[in-house]
Amino acid sequence: MGHNFSKDRARAPVQNLVVFEVLGGHVRDAEWRLGDWWTKGVMGLSRPYVQVAFGEQIGQSAPKITFLAQSGCDVNFDKRTVFNLDESPDVEGIKLTVRDQRNVQAVLRGDPLIGTGDVHIDRASAGTLVQERVELRRDDSQDPAGLLTIQYRVVNREVVRDTLLTQIGRAHV
Repeated sequence: MGHNFSKDRARAPVQNLVVFEVLGGHVRDAEWRLGDWWTKGVMGLSRPYVQVAFGEQIGQSAPKITFLAQSGCDVNFDKRTVFNLDESPDVEGIKLTVRDQRNVQAVLRGDPLIGTGDVHIDRASAGTLVQERVELRRDDSQDPAGLLTIQYRVVNREVVRDTLLTQIGRAHV
């Protein structure tokens, strides 16, 4: 019944991380679905959320409910995700996918797409805060589907450890 540690897969300690944040921006309306005449046309209801993927590692924000949204809405996701860079050494970027949450309709077809975007992670920028604006696109349109502001920082575990130990040592002196 207990946990048998001898059978656990041995893992190398994490050395490099990326702290990735989707701050906010403006997103357009999602792909049109049957029933949108009521939820979008009459109520102006929109519930966008962002999914952030680095290889197999995925994070997702909570939906941001907006009423009276016409031709899109401003969003404030404030979603922070920490990814292990060592787990996906061949992956060079983070994929952003913004969808509009639906309830009944999602059972049949999933949540409709607002747009996708990609962010190239500069692994050589360790310690530097990188801020970018990412344009969202949909396959069915040449027009942008939105614009998000993101920021990230590549962090080396050893540097963080040494900094923390130095700060702790100064506090005890």
